[in-house]
Amino acid sequence: MSVAAADWLPSAAVTASGRPVLSAGEIERQLLPLVDLEPEENPRLAPLRGCLLALTSHRLVFLHEASLSARALPLASIVHPYPPHRRHNHNPLRSLFSSSSSSSSSHHPRIRIQISLPPSRSEVVAVVVTCKADVDVFYGRLLEAIRARAWEAAAAAAPAGGAPVAEGAAPAEEDLAIRMPVVGVAGILRKEQETWESAGQNLQDAFQDLNIFLLLRHVLRNRLTDASFILFIISWLTL
Repeated sequence: MSVAAADWLPSAAVTASGRPVLSAGEIERQLLPLVDLEPEENPRLAPLRGCLLALTSHRLVFLHEASLSARALPLASIVHPYPPHRRHNHNPLRSLFSSSSSSSSSHHPRIRIQISLPPSRSEVVAVVVTCKADVDVFYGRLLEAIRARAWEAAAAAAPAGGAPVAEGAAPAEEDLAIRMPVVGVAGILRKEQETWESAGQNLQDAFQDLNIFLLLRHVLRNRLTDASFILFIISWLTL
């Protein structure tokens, strides 16, 4: 059955290459090439057959590659995932004499999941892994994704970009809390630069005063009386 029939799950966007479109902060964790999604207790829930399952940090995405459509089960709606099991004991001798077409999905590993559907309904569904895969590894990664609750961190970080503030509007307290340290650092750097410039000017003035002192000392020591030289000294001192 195509994913269009499973209208009890929200639809998911798919790329042209048949991969799920990930939201901001969402990461793809594992792919299972062929799974079914079956209701365990409620026959009114339409099953999904022959889907590619993508486990992400936010969702279980069931992709129907033939129709390029998908349905998603948010990890936030999972109340409890149960360890993989087989509904019936599989008889190896029976499998030798039975065709692949007659095999039932009950012979495949199942991961039962208790989910919460709106408005306040609890259901139990099963992910039936019909391909060759390490189901225990997939179950472990599913548990990790549920416990990490990455969708909550993404939702909390979403307002960080913030809506643009209207022109002339007063900045929010959060904006002031962010901007004040930046202004403080700029002020410190500007003051430091002014201090260095002032120190450089003072040093230059000190060297100039030292040169004047040495020149006067030389004049007095040698008692120079040349009028032109004295006029040169006076004009240089008045610069």
